[in-house]
Amino acid sequence: MMLNLLSSKESESKAGGLNILGSICGLSYDFSKVKISRNLEFFKRNSEFISLPIWQLVFDLQDDWDITIKEASIVLIQLCAPRDAIKYFNKCKIERENKIFQ
Repeated sequence: MMLNLLSSKESESKAGGLNILGSICGLSYDFSKVKISRNLEFFKRNSEFISLPIWQLVFDLQDDWDITIKEASIVLIQLCAPRDAIKYFNKCKIERENKIFQ
């Protein structure tokens, strides 16, 4: 379901998928009672349950034309995504871009 939402051509579907993912990662948590700024690992606690193809789609959505989708995916990547996977996705993106411009 998440793959379908995030890979949809419709912004509403992508936004829904990002919203669900954010909730899974703890971004819907009530922070008025907790000092979370000291422990940002809180947002990564469920990231291992999310498949890498989903994180790949979120990574790619950082270049979406819709500013809401773009910003939401940036927040998810910065706070919630597994670092090693993001480093790998970025390396692949740079390699693809280098091939295009050569």
